Amino acid sequence: MRIISVDRKKEIIEIENESSKSVDISLWKLLDSEKFKYPFPKYRHKFIFPKNTVLKASESIKIHTFSGKNTKTDLYQNRKAPMWNNESDVAILLDKNDNLISRYPQQALRTISGYVYKAGVKSGISGAGVAATLTANPNAPGKSTKTDNNGYYLLDNLAPAKYKVTISKDGFVSESKIIDVTKDDVNQDFYLEVSSSELKVIVDKIEIIPAQPDWNKNHKIKTTFKNRSDDFYHFETNLKRKWPQDANYSDVPGTSKSSDDTYEKDESWDITFTSLKDGWFDWQGWHWYEKDGAGFAKEKEISRKIQYRVWFKAIRQEDEPAFEDTKEFETTIKVSQGKRDALNEYNKYLAVFEAATATATALTLAGVAAAAGIITAVGAPPLFVAAAIAGAAATAAKLKADYYYEIINDP
Repeated sequence: MRIISVDRKKEIIEIENESSKSVDISLWKLLDSEKFKYPFPKYRHKFIFPKNTVLKASESIKIHTFSGKNTKTDLYQNRKAPMWNNESDVAILLDKNDNLISRYPQQALRTISGYVYKAGVKSGISGAGVAATLTANPNAPGKSTKTDNNGYYLLDNLAPAKYKVTISKDGFVSESKIIDVTKDDVNQDFYLEVSSSELKVIVDKIEIIPAQPDWNKNHKIKTTFKNRSDDFYHFETNLKRKWPQDANYSDVPGTSKSSDDTYEKDESWDITFTSLKDGWFDWQGWHWYEKDGAGFAKEKEISRKIQYRVWFKAIRQEDEPAFEDTKEFETTIKVSQGKRDALNEYNKYLAVFEAATATATALTLAGVAAAAGIITAVGAPPLFVAAAIAGAAATAAKLKADYYYEIINDP
């Protein structure tokens, strides 16, 4: 059913049944509005189609504003004042349940689309229910669909309005958002949390060994996975880490593990990760001392919190979907004074080594040039002696730097 024309001079609207069967339009409504808004809390004029008004397939009917005698092809509102004389007037056709059927002039319909992911792993959820209802009229018929195999959904042919979009799926906590498509289409992703009542396998316990590792030590992280289902599972897992300066998590090298056995209900699998200290010296902005009230420098406790995420996959049978989840936690790394001082000494001797090496190289080249008669201001032997002394200083500095480097890396 569609409004096909509005004659503003003759005050006539024509409606056509575009379907292939008869449609009963009894008690349907014809409204006018200067500013189209759906749903319609306010309007200036309303015409209700009389009972037993039926349009056969491809038939049309004209609605006249002024007086006349109703027929099968013409209906009269018997008004004295015009209804469609303003160019801004919008003709709106509603069914008896106030659902929008047609509008003249035609308007651009909207879409809401996006993906539904499993929270934490950004894995698309297939078959999730997607339902949209008008926020201003929740009882009006809405629109619904389901996500595809990749978790994608599309709600199209929506009248411009605000909608409450609800995502639901067995085993997940439902989520709703208010989405406004009055001005444009909207792309909106959803992230569903796994329902606690549906969790098959959990991270039962995470232990830090030692409880608060020093800056100079590798983390030992013991994780316990527990099977809460009646089925047998085996596990795959790894550890992800995010440094204070990082925006995203990255895999910790050497932590990808797989259980050798399967575990039945209430059985647990313990796995210990070693989080290597690679990258700990890359941090900037460490302030080693602060002044007390008397102006004297005092030691300041320095620590940094590091975020971790344990990822795991629980596999029952190869031909069935695996269960995946993550568990986040953080640990604090404290800076030890000995390692801090060793780092300072290492940097100092490394600078001496580089400077002495550069000096020895320059003196050696000068000695070779003097021996060849290219330069005569200084004899070759003194230059070679000076080069040897600089080389010895470089060697000594290198030994010192290596010594402190060993201290820094001693776990």
